Amino acid sequence: MISYRALVRGKEYDVISPDGVYKRMIFHEYEASYRPTLAEEYAKYTYGLFTPHDHDNHAYYFGGRDVFQYYDREKVRENAQKAREQMETRTVNMILKKLVNEEFQWT
Repeated sequence: MISYRALVRGKEYDVISPDGVYKRMIFHEYEASYRPTLAEEYAKYTYGLFTPHDHDNHAYYFGGRDVFQYYDREKVRENAQKAREQMETRTVNMILKKLVNEEFQWT
């Protein structure tokens, strides 16, 4: 999960909101619902403008409140790949330890 304030224009995100999961949403910009004076209030009432990756002419606004979660699709893919590689390494180590000996370590 990434911070609402760390969203990058033009990048795809998955957004989890109270009313559902929105996949492959492209972030465009931040928009304020009104112009508050305190930076803290600004963060509460600022919304991000998103469109679906297939550009179906719908605009979605998601806020910076804690009820929304933002996931960088590239990071999720990278983490999944690393997890698979680690699982494969552990599996190979388990098999080789049974075949060779308990102290064997594949490096």
